[in-house]
Amino acid sequence: MIRLERDRRSESRLHASGQVTLASESPYPFSVVCELVDISHGGFRVLRDYAPIECGASVRFYGDSGAGVAVCGWNRCVGDRYQSGFYVTSRG
Repeated sequence: MIRLERDRRSESRLHASGQVTLASESPYPFSVVCELVDISHGGFRVLRDYAPIECGASVRFYGDSGAGVAVCGWNRCVGDRYQSGFYVTSRG
């Protein structure tokens, strides 16, 4: 049985490409370069080779599409990679 779900996104997305760096200093410092998948006014989605970032974790992001602070809203495994969605809380 195939189950179809309603798209719960409240903002339209634009396909994006390029890299974005995510960095955090707490509770566990890390910096990881990710592949940008899409962007919206309030957030973005990335694909990476590393383990999921904890939901609710705040990260600094920077790349060609801008810089700022975002919060991880969700993660999912896509093959042998991870995809995460982030909500931007401040820009610049």
